[in-house]
Amino acid sequence: MCKMTLAVLCVVGLALGLAGAAQAGTILVGDPLIPPGLGLGQTFHLAFATSTSTQAYSSDIAYYNAFVQGVADSAGSIVKGHGITWYAIAATASKSANTNAFVSAPVYRLNDFACVATGYSDLWDGSIPYAIQYNEGGTLRGNYSVYVGCWPNGDLEVGATLGSGNNRTGLVEGTGGGWIRHGAEGNASWC
Repeated sequence: MCKMTLAVLCVVGLALGLAGAAQAGTILVGDPLIPPGLGLGQTFHLAFATSTSTQAYSSDIAYYNAFVQGVADSAGSIVKGHGITWYAIAATASKSANTNAFVSAPVYRLNDFACVATGYSDLWDGSIPYAIQYNEGGTLRGNYSVYVGCWPNGDLEVGATLGSGNNRTGLVEGTGGGWIRHGAEGNASWC
């Protein structure tokens, strides 16, 4: 039985009382989740690689979003209790990764807050400067493949989306195009 691990993104508001999209959480000044150098009212995204895994058989993106939300809300998570809705960086036959994990501001990874992307275009240009290797607890996760089901630009890859049986993989230690698209498809029943 194959297991999958997902990297995830969320949208987080930085200012007290900041109004924003329904998926945004509010982070108060002084919170340790704020990347250094950001000012009051700035919006940013956080990314992490989950510490646990799930099967890649579902073709419903809500399944993967619920999985990453559960991981983010679990004991030991440094992002727990912030009212943040998390989204999988993943594609199914009906939802692309770039619309499921939509970003509109800089993306930072947990722990050291390295800037993974300056915004939507930068995240989906096929390359990131820093790997998304830290999990929800802020611990270095190590090297492994993740099922993503999309092209480097975040568009779904027909025949290789999650739930298709030929799930496209990426690498959590990847920084070039391999972060989102590495190697060939893999059948969900073997790893």
